[in-house]
Amino acid sequence: MRDYQNELNLVKQALKDDPQGLTITDISQKLHLNRNSVAKYLDVLQISGQVTFRRLGPAKLYTIAERVPIYSILNIAKYNVIILDNELVIRQISENILLLLELDNGSVIGKRIDETPIPVFQNEELRRKVERGLKGEYSSTECRFSFKTEEHVCNMQVIPLVFDEGVNGVVVHLEDITERVMAEEKLKESDKLYLTVVEKTSDGIAIVQDGLVLFANRATQDRLKYSLEDLEGQPFTRFLIPSEGERVTGYNINRLGGHDAPTIYETVFLDKNGGEHPVEVNANTITFRDRQAVLAVIRFLGERNWYIDALKALHRNSILLGEARSLKQVADITIETIRGIFRREDAEFISVEGEWLRLVETVGRTGALRREVHISDRGLITRAVKEKSTLMVRDVRQSSDYFEARYGTLSEIVIPVISWGEVLAVINIESLDVDAFDTMDRELLQIFAQHVANTLRRISLIKDDTGE
Repeated sequence: MRDYQNELNLVKQALKDDPQGLTITDISQKLHLNRNSVAKYLDVLQISGQVTFRRLGPAKLYTIAERVPIYSILNIAKYNVIILDNELVIRQISENILLLLELDNGSVIGKRIDETPIPVFQNEELRRKVERGLKGEYSSTECRFSFKTEEHVCNMQVIPLVFDEGVNGVVVHLEDITERVMAEEKLKESDKLYLTVVEKTSDGIAIVQDGLVLFANRATQDRLKYSLEDLEGQPFTRFLIPSEGERVTGYNINRLGGHDAPTIYETVFLDKNGGEHPVEVNANTITFRDRQAVLAVIRFLGERNWYIDALKALHRNSILLGEARSLKQVADITIETIRGIFRREDAEFISVEGEWLRLVETVGRTGALRREVHISDRGLITRAVKEKSTLMVRDVRQSSDYFEARYGTLSEIVIPVISWGEVLAVINIESLDVDAFDTMDRELLQIFAQHVANTLRRISLIKDDTGE
Protein backbone atom coordinates (compact mmCIF):
# COMPACT_ATOMS: atom_id res chain seq x y z
CA MET A 1 0.00 0.00 0.00
CA ARG A 2 1.40 3.44 -0.95
CA ASP A 3 1.54 5.99 1.86
CA TYR A 4 1.96 9.02 -0.48
CA GLN A 5 4.55 10.51 1.88
CA ASN A 6 6.48 12.00 -1.02
CA GLU A 7 3.38 13.77 -2.35
CA LEU A 8 2.47 14.98 1.15
CA ASN A 9 5.97 16.40 1.55
CA LEU A 10 5.70 18.17 -1.81
CA VAL A 11 2.41 19.79 -0.76
CA LYS A 12 3.90 20.88 2.57
CA GLN A 13 6.96 22.34 0.85
CA ALA A 14 4.77 24.29 -1.57
CA LEU A 15 2.91 25.81 1.39
CA LYS A 16 6.16 26.61 3.19
CA ASP A 17 7.46 28.35 0.06
CA ASP A 18 4.36 30.55 0.01
CA PRO A 19 3.50 31.41 3.66
CA GLN A 20 0.63 33.67 2.56
CA GLY A 21 -1.28 30.52 1.59
CA LEU A 22 -2.37 28.60 -1.50
CA THR A 23 -5.67 27.27 -2.82
CA ILE A 24 -6.16 23.73 -4.12
CA THR A 25 -5.96 25.08 -7.67
CA ASP A 26 -2.72 26.95 -6.86
CA ILE A 27 -1.09 23.79 -5.52
CA SER A 28 -2.42 21.67 -8.39
CA GLN A 29 -0.90 24.02 -10.96
CA LYS A 30 2.35 24.48 -9.06
CA LEU A 31 2.98 20.73 -8.58
CA HIS A 32 1.26 19.54 -11.79
CA LEU A 33 -1.01 17.25 -9.78
CA ASN A 34 -4.68 16.37 -10.19
CA ARG A 35 -6.96 18.69 -8.13
CA ASN A 36 -8.78 15.74 -6.51
CA SER A 37 -5.47 14.21 -5.41
CA VAL A 38 -4.32 17.55 -3.99
CA ALA A 39 -7.59 17.84 -2.06
CA LYS A 40 -7.04 14.36 -0.58
CA TYR A 41 -3.48 15.16 0.44
CA LEU A 42 -4.62 18.40 2.10
CA ASP A 43 -7.32 16.47 4.02
CA VAL A 44 -4.67 14.10 5.38
CA LEU A 45 -2.38 16.97 6.36
CA GLN A 46 -5.23 18.88 7.98
CA ILE A 47 -6.35 15.87 10.03
CA SER A 48 -2.81 15.31 11.28
CA GLY A 49 -2.62 18.98 12.32
CA GLN A 50 0.08 19.94 9.82
CA VAL A 51 -1.95 22.43 7.75
CA THR A 52 -4.87 24.74 8.35
CA PHE A 53 -7.11 26.83 6.12
CA ARG A 54 -9.36 29.89 6.04
CA ARG A 55 -12.17 30.79 3.66
CA LEU A 56 -11.38 33.09 0.75
CA GLY A 57 -14.74 33.50 -0.96
CA PRO A 58 -15.81 30.05 -2.19
CA ALA A 59 -12.21 28.74 -1.99
CA LYS A 60 -10.08 27.53 0.89
CA LEU A 61 -6.68 29.15 1.44
CA TYR A 62 -4.30 26.61 3.01
CA THR A 63 -1.23 27.43 5.13
CA ILE A 64 1.23 25.43 7.23
CA ALA A 65 -0.05 25.00 10.81
CA GLU A 66 2.79 25.62 13.24
CA ARG A 67 1.55 23.29 15.95
CA VAL A 68 3.23 20.61 18.03
CA PRO A 69 1.62 18.33 20.63
CA ILE A 70 3.84 19.59 23.44
CA TYR A 71 2.24 23.08 23.28
CA SER A 72 -1.32 21.96 24.06
CA ILE A 73 -0.10 19.63 26.79
CA LEU A 74 1.83 22.35 28.58
CA ASN A 75 -1.18 24.64 28.53
CA ILE A 76 -3.10 22.15 30.71
CA ALA A 77 -1.24 23.42 33.74
CA LYS A 78 -1.28 27.05 32.47
CA TYR A 79 2.49 27.11 32.20
CA ASN A 80 4.27 30.02 30.45
CA VAL A 81 5.81 28.52 27.32
CA ILE A 82 7.79 29.67 24.29
CA ILE A 83 8.50 27.17 21.48
CA LEU A 84 11.52 27.83 19.25
CA ASP A 85 12.74 26.14 16.08
CA ASN A 86 16.33 25.26 15.18
CA GLU A 87 17.01 28.86 14.09
CA LEU A 88 15.80 30.14 17.51
CA VAL A 89 12.75 31.60 15.78
CA ILE A 90 9.61 31.78 17.92
CA ARG A 91 6.91 29.44 16.59
CA GLN A 92 4.50 29.46 19.55
CA ILE A 93 4.15 31.54 22.71
CA SER A 94 1.74 31.28 25.64
CA GLU A 95 -0.92 33.93 25.94
CA ASN A 96 0.11 34.51 29.58
CA ILE A 97 3.52 35.83 28.46
CA LEU A 98 1.97 38.11 25.84
CA LEU A 99 -0.43 39.55 28.41
CA LEU A 100 2.32 40.10 31.00
CA LEU A 101 4.62 41.90 28.55
CA GLU A 102 1.77 43.67 26.71
CA LEU A 103 2.74 42.11 23.38
CA ASP A 104 0.80 40.60 20.51
CA ASN A 105 1.53 37.51 18.42
CA GLY A 106 2.60 39.56 15.42
CA SER A 107 5.41 41.25 17.35
CA VAL A 108 7.16 37.98 18.26
CA ILE A 109 5.96 35.03 16.14
CA GLY A 110 8.41 34.32 13.31
CA LYS A 111 11.22 36.38 14.86
CA ARG A 112 14.52 35.27 16.36
CA ILE A 113 14.69 35.58 20.13
CA ASP A 114 17.33 38.34 19.97
CA GLU A 115 14.97 40.42 17.80
CA THR A 116 12.17 40.43 20.36
CA PRO A 117 11.58 42.54 23.50
CA ILE A 118 11.19 39.44 25.70
CA PRO A 119 13.44 40.26 28.70
CA VAL A 120 14.93 36.82 29.42
CA PHE A 121 16.34 36.67 25.89
CA GLN A 122 18.26 39.93 26.40
CA ASN A 123 20.58 38.06 28.77
CA GLU A 124 23.53 36.52 26.90
CA GLU A 125 24.03 33.66 29.39
CA LEU A 126 20.37 32.64 29.17
CA ARG A 127 20.51 32.77 25.35
CA ARG A 128 23.48 30.39 25.43
CA LYS A 129 21.47 27.94 27.53
CA VAL A 130 18.70 28.05 24.92
CA GLU A 131 21.26 27.44 22.15
CA ARG A 132 22.60 24.41 24.03
CA GLY A 133 19.03 23.13 24.22
CA LEU A 134 19.14 22.68 20.44
CA LYS A 135 21.97 20.19 21.05
CA GLY A 136 19.80 18.17 23.43
CA GLU A 137 20.89 19.74 26.73
CA TYR A 138 18.16 20.21 29.38
CA SER A 139 18.71 23.04 31.89
CA SER A 140 16.92 24.78 34.74
CA THR A 141 17.99 28.29 35.83
CA GLU A 142 16.62 31.03 38.06
CA CYS A 143 16.41 34.37 36.24
CA ARG A 144 15.18 37.87 37.03
CA PHE A 145 13.88 40.68 34.87
CA SER A 146 12.10 43.98 35.34
CA PHE A 147 9.08 45.13 33.40
CA LYS A 148 7.89 48.68 33.96
CA THR A 149 8.19 49.07 37.75
CA GLU A 150 7.86 45.42 38.74
CA GLU A 151 10.57 42.82 39.24
CA HIS A 152 9.85 39.24 38.17
CA VAL A 153 11.69 36.04 39.07
CA CYS A 154 11.33 32.88 36.98
CA ASN A 155 12.69 29.37 36.93
CA MET A 156 13.60 28.99 33.25
CA GLN A 157 13.60 25.40 31.98
CA VAL A 158 15.01 24.60 28.54
CA ILE A 159 13.54 21.33 27.20
CA PRO A 160 14.78 19.93 23.85
CA LEU A 161 12.16 18.68 21.39
CA VAL A 162 11.81 17.50 17.80
CA PHE A 163 9.11 18.89 15.46
CA ASP A 164 7.00 16.65 13.20
CA GLU A 165 9.30 17.38 10.25
CA GLY A 166 12.33 16.09 12.17
CA VAL A 167 13.78 19.55 12.96
CA ASN A 168 15.25 20.17 16.40
CA GLY A 169 13.62 22.77 18.58
CA VAL A 170 13.37 23.96 22.16
CA VAL A 171 10.60 24.53 24.69
CA VAL A 172 11.42 27.42 27.03
CA HIS A 173 9.22 27.09 30.11
CA LEU A 174 9.12 30.12 32.43
CA GLU A 175 7.77 29.18 35.85
CA ASP A 176 6.86 32.29 37.83
CA ILE A 177 8.52 31.97 41.26
CA THR A 178 8.42 35.68 42.07
CA GLU A 179 6.19 35.28 45.10
CA ARG A 180 8.29 32.49 46.56
CA VAL A 181 11.64 34.24 45.99
CA MET A 182 10.41 37.54 47.38
CA ALA A 183 9.18 35.67 50.44
CA GLU A 184 12.62 34.09 50.89
CA GLU A 185 14.30 37.50 50.77
CA LYS A 186 11.93 38.91 53.33
CA LEU A 187 12.69 35.98 55.59
CA LYS A 188 16.27 37.20 55.88
CA GLU A 189 15.10 40.50 57.39
CA SER A 190 13.24 39.21 60.40
CA ASP A 191 12.95 35.95 62.33
CA LYS A 192 9.43 36.93 63.31
CA LEU A 193 8.36 37.46 59.70
CA TYR A 194 10.16 34.24 58.80
CA LEU A 195 8.16 32.22 61.32
CA THR A 196 4.90 33.78 60.11
CA VAL A 197 5.46 32.98 56.43
CA VAL A 198 7.18 29.61 56.49
CA GLU A 199 4.41 27.80 58.28
CA LYS A 200 1.92 28.77 55.58
CA THR A 201 3.90 27.71 52.51
CA SER A 202 3.52 24.32 50.87
CA ASP A 203 7.27 24.23 50.18
CA GLY A 204 9.63 22.81 52.77
CA ILE A 205 11.88 25.31 54.57
CA ALA A 206 14.84 24.46 56.80
CA ILE A 207 17.73 26.27 58.49
CA VAL A 208 21.06 24.47 58.72
CA GLN A 209 23.93 25.77 60.86
CA ASP A 210 27.23 23.97 61.48
CA GLY A 211 25.82 21.04 59.51
CA LEU A 212 22.90 20.61 61.93
CA VAL A 213 19.18 21.20 61.36
CA LEU A 214 18.06 24.08 63.59
CA PHE A 215 14.57 24.50 62.16
CA ALA A 216 12.19 22.81 59.74
CA ASN A 217 8.72 24.07 58.91
CA ARG A 218 5.50 22.08 58.99
CA ALA A 219 5.66 21.15 55.30
CA THR A 220 9.11 19.60 55.79
CA GLN A 221 7.95 17.71 58.86
CA ASP A 222 4.88 16.35 57.08
CA ARG A 223 6.76 15.23 53.96
CA LEU A 224 9.61 13.54 55.85
CA LYS A 225 7.28 12.15 58.56
CA TYR A 226 9.40 13.56 61.40
CA SER A 227 8.39 15.88 64.22
CA LEU A 228 10.36 19.10 64.77
CA GLU A 229 11.93 17.51 67.85
CA ASP A 230 13.14 14.57 65.69
CA LEU A 231 14.73 16.96 63.18
CA GLU A 232 16.30 19.63 65.41
CA GLY A 233 19.95 19.14 66.26
CA GLN A 234 20.41 16.28 63.76
CA PRO A 235 23.02 16.32 60.97
CA PHE A 236 21.18 17.35 57.83
CA THR A 237 22.96 14.58 55.88
CA ARG A 238 20.95 12.04 57.90
CA PHE A 239 17.93 13.02 55.81
CA LEU A 240 19.66 12.62 52.42
CA ILE A 241 20.29 9.42 50.50
CA PRO A 242 23.90 8.32 51.29
CA SER A 243 25.29 9.11 47.84
CA GLU A 244 24.23 12.78 48.11
CA GLY A 245 25.71 13.70 51.52
CA GLU A 246 29.21 14.65 50.39
CA ARG A 247 28.04 16.71 47.41
CA VAL A 248 25.48 18.77 49.33
CA THR A 249 27.87 19.26 52.26
CA GLY A 250 30.44 20.66 49.81
CA TYR A 251 27.86 23.11 48.46
CA ASN A 252 27.13 24.41 51.97
CA ILE A 253 30.82 24.74 52.91
CA ASN A 254 31.56 26.69 49.72
CA ARG A 255 28.50 28.87 50.14
CA LEU A 256 29.31 29.82 53.74
CA GLY A 257 32.95 30.41 52.79
CA GLY A 258 31.99 32.87 50.09
CA HIS A 259 32.94 30.54 47.24
CA ASP A 260 30.88 29.54 44.21
CA ALA A 261 28.06 27.10 44.89
CA PRO A 262 24.81 26.53 42.98
CA THR A 263 21.85 28.34 44.46
CA ILE A 264 19.41 25.85 42.94
CA TYR A 265 20.16 22.14 42.80
CA GLU A 266 18.32 18.84 42.94
CA THR A 267 18.89 16.04 45.45
CA VAL A 268 16.95 13.22 47.14
CA PHE A 269 15.65 13.24 50.73
CA LEU A 270 14.75 10.24 52.86
CA ASP A 271 11.65 10.14 55.04
CA LYS A 272 11.30 8.32 58.35
CA ASN A 273 10.17 5.13 56.61
CA GLY A 274 13.05 5.12 54.14
CA GLY A 275 11.00 6.51 51.26
CA GLU A 276 12.90 8.62 48.73
CA HIS A 277 11.73 12.12 47.76
CA PRO A 278 13.36 13.98 44.82
CA VAL A 279 13.55 17.67 45.68
CA GLU A 280 14.76 20.98 44.29
CA VAL A 281 16.66 23.02 46.89
CA ASN A 282 17.02 26.80 46.71
CA ALA A 283 19.80 27.59 49.21
CA ASN A 284 21.00 30.99 50.44
CA THR A 285 23.19 32.29 53.22
CA ILE A 286 21.44 34.14 56.07
CA THR A 287 22.27 35.40 59.54
CA PHE A 288 20.48 33.33 62.15
CA ARG A 289 20.97 33.99 65.83
CA ASP A 290 23.91 36.24 65.00
CA ARG A 291 25.73 33.56 63.01
CA GLN A 292 25.88 32.44 59.42
CA ALA A 293 23.50 29.68 58.41
CA VAL A 294 21.98 28.20 55.27
CA LEU A 295 18.33 28.82 54.51
CA ALA A 296 17.00 26.04 52.27
CA VAL A 297 13.67 26.26 50.49
CA ILE A 298 12.72 22.73 49.45
CA ARG A 299 10.34 21.95 46.62
CA PHE A 300 9.23 18.34 46.50
CA LEU A 301 9.33 17.32 42.84
CA GLY A 302 7.35 14.10 42.63
CA GLU A 303 4.44 15.66 40.73
CA ARG A 304 6.53 18.04 38.63
CA ASN A 305 9.00 15.35 37.59
CA TRP A 306 6.15 13.08 36.58
CA TYR A 307 4.64 15.89 34.54
CA ILE A 308 7.90 16.65 32.69
CA ASP A 309 8.49 12.95 32.02
CA ALA A 310 4.91 12.57 30.79
CA LEU A 311 5.32 15.62 28.59
CA LYS A 312 8.45 14.30 26.88
CA ALA A 313 7.07 10.77 26.49
CA LEU A 314 3.70 11.92 25.16
CA HIS A 315 5.43 14.07 22.54
CA ARG A 316 7.58 11.11 21.43
CA ASN A 317 4.58 8.80 21.25
CA SER A 318 2.58 11.35 19.25
CA ILE A 319 5.36 11.29 16.66
CA LEU A 320 5.19 7.48 16.62
CA LEU A 321 1.46 7.70 15.95
CA GLY A 322 2.23 9.86 12.91
CA GLU A 323 4.22 6.94 11.50
CA ALA A 324 1.55 4.26 12.17
CA ARG A 325 0.07 2.57 9.11
CA SER A 326 -2.49 0.19 10.63
CA LEU A 327 -5.09 -0.12 13.38
CA LYS A 328 -2.91 -2.70 15.17
CA GLN A 329 0.08 -0.35 15.21
CA VAL A 330 -2.08 2.44 16.64
CA ALA A 331 -3.39 0.07 19.34
CA ASP A 332 0.12 -1.08 20.28
CA ILE A 333 1.40 2.50 20.56
CA THR A 334 -1.63 3.45 22.66
CA ILE A 335 -1.14 0.57 25.09
CA GLU A 336 2.57 1.35 25.46
CA THR A 337 1.72 5.00 26.08
CA ILE A 338 -0.68 4.02 28.86
CA ARG A 339 1.92 1.77 30.46
CA GLY A 340 4.88 4.07 30.04
CA ILE A 341 3.39 7.48 30.76
CA PHE A 342 0.39 6.83 32.98
CA ARG A 343 1.92 3.80 34.75
CA ARG A 344 -1.24 1.76 34.29
CA GLU A 345 -1.16 -1.97 33.65
CA ASP A 346 -4.85 -2.80 33.04
CA ALA A 347 -5.97 -1.29 29.75
CA GLU A 348 -7.74 -2.04 26.47
CA PHE A 349 -7.85 -0.54 22.99
CA ILE A 350 -11.20 -1.23 21.33
CA SER A 351 -12.22 -0.41 17.77
CA VAL A 352 -15.75 0.71 16.93
CA GLU A 353 -17.09 -0.84 13.75
CA GLY A 354 -20.68 0.15 13.12
CA GLU A 355 -22.73 -1.23 16.02
CA TRP A 356 -19.94 -3.54 17.21
CA LEU A 357 -17.04 -2.87 19.55
CA ARG A 358 -14.09 -5.21 19.01
CA LEU A 359 -11.08 -5.71 21.28
CA VAL A 360 -7.85 -4.97 19.38
CA GLU A 361 -5.23 -4.98 22.15
CA THR A 362 -5.16 -5.48 25.92
CA VAL A 363 -2.68 -5.59 28.78
CA GLY A 364 -2.89 -6.59 32.45
CA ARG A 365 -5.47 -8.71 34.23
CA THR A 366 -7.67 -10.62 31.81
CA GLY A 367 -10.62 -11.90 33.84
CA ALA A 368 -13.75 -12.26 31.70
CA LEU A 369 -12.81 -9.81 28.95
CA ARG A 370 -15.32 -9.67 26.12
CA ARG A 371 -13.70 -9.80 22.67
CA GLU A 372 -16.78 -8.37 20.95
CA VAL A 373 -19.60 -6.24 22.34
CA HIS A 374 -22.75 -4.88 20.72
CA ILE A 375 -23.49 -1.19 21.23
CA SER A 376 -26.76 -2.14 22.98
CA ASP A 377 -24.99 -4.26 25.65
CA ARG A 378 -24.59 -2.99 29.20
CA GLY A 379 -21.22 -1.52 30.16
CA LEU A 380 -19.30 1.69 30.77
CA ILE A 381 -17.57 1.31 27.41
CA THR A 382 -20.79 1.13 25.38
CA ARG A 383 -22.19 4.04 27.40
CA ALA A 384 -19.14 6.18 26.60
CA VAL A 385 -19.55 5.39 22.89
CA LYS A 386 -23.24 6.27 22.89
CA GLU A 387 -22.71 9.49 24.87
CA LYS A 388 -19.48 10.36 23.01
CA SER A 389 -17.95 11.53 26.27
CA THR A 390 -15.26 10.45 28.72
CA LEU A 391 -16.43 8.53 31.78
CA MET A 392 -14.33 8.68 34.95
CA VAL A 393 -15.85 6.39 37.59
CA ARG A 394 -14.25 6.68 41.04
CA ASP A 395 -15.98 3.52 42.38
CA VAL A 396 -17.42 1.08 39.84
CA ARG A 397 -19.41 -0.64 42.60
CA GLN A 398 -21.66 2.42 42.62
CA SER A 399 -22.31 2.31 38.86
CA SER A 400 -25.27 0.40 37.42
CA ASP A 401 -23.58 0.41 33.99
CA TYR A 402 -20.46 -1.43 35.16
CA PHE A 403 -19.77 -4.88 33.72
CA GLU A 404 -17.05 -6.82 35.58
CA ALA A 405 -14.58 -7.88 32.90
CA ARG A 406 -11.45 -7.73 35.07
CA TYR A 407 -11.68 -9.21 38.54
CA GLY A 408 -11.08 -6.74 41.36
CA THR A 409 -11.52 -3.49 39.41
CA LEU A 410 -12.61 -0.61 41.65
CA SER A 411 -12.25 2.46 39.43
CA GLU A 412 -12.22 3.03 35.68
CA ILE A 413 -11.76 5.71 33.02
CA VAL A 414 -13.15 5.33 29.49
CA ILE A 415 -12.06 7.72 26.72
CA PRO A 416 -13.83 7.61 23.34
CA VAL A 417 -11.62 8.36 20.32
CA ILE A 418 -13.66 10.80 18.22
CA SER A 419 -13.06 12.29 14.77
CA TRP A 420 -15.57 14.42 12.84
CA GLY A 421 -18.22 13.50 15.41
CA GLU A 422 -17.71 9.76 14.88
CA VAL A 423 -16.41 7.41 17.60
CA LEU A 424 -13.63 5.38 15.96
CA ALA A 425 -12.25 3.59 19.02
CA VAL A 426 -12.25 3.48 22.82
CA ILE A 427 -9.39 3.58 25.33
CA ASN A 428 -10.33 1.87 28.58
CA ILE A 429 -8.17 1.85 31.75
CA GLU A 430 -9.00 0.16 35.05
CA SER A 431 -7.50 0.16 38.55
CA LEU A 432 -7.59 -1.95 41.70
CA ASP A 433 -7.87 1.27 43.76
CA VAL A 434 -10.88 3.49 44.41
CA ASP A 435 -10.64 7.00 42.90
CA ALA A 436 -7.42 6.16 41.05
CA PHE A 437 -7.85 8.73 38.26
CA ASP A 438 -7.82 12.53 38.47
CA THR A 439 -8.56 15.45 36.18
CA MET A 440 -4.95 15.59 34.94
CA ASP A 441 -5.22 11.94 33.85
CA ARG A 442 -8.45 12.73 32.03
CA GLU A 443 -7.13 15.84 30.25
CA LEU A 444 -3.87 14.20 29.15
CA LEU A 445 -5.69 11.08 27.95
CA GLN A 446 -8.22 13.16 26.02
CA ILE A 447 -5.42 15.03 24.26
CA PHE A 448 -3.70 11.75 23.42
CA ALA A 449 -7.05 10.32 22.22
CA GLN A 450 -7.31 13.23 19.76
CA HIS A 451 -3.91 12.32 18.32
CA VAL A 452 -5.10 8.72 18.02
CA ALA A 453 -8.27 9.94 16.26
CA ASN A 454 -6.24 12.00 13.78
CA THR A 455 -4.05 8.99 13.02
CA LEU A 456 -7.01 6.63 12.51
CA ARG A 457 -8.71 9.14 10.22
CA ARG A 458 -5.49 9.60 8.22
CA ILE A 459 -5.14 5.83 7.78
CA SER A 460 -8.78 5.62 6.70
CA LEU A 461 -8.38 8.42 4.12
CA ILE A 462 -5.27 6.83 2.63
CA LYS A 463 -7.07 3.50 2.35
CA ASP A 464 -10.03 5.21 0.66
CA ASP A 465 -7.69 6.92 -1.77
CA THR A 466 -5.96 3.67 -2.73
CA GLY A 467 -9.09 1.54 -2.68
CA GLU A 468 -7.67 -0.82 -0.05
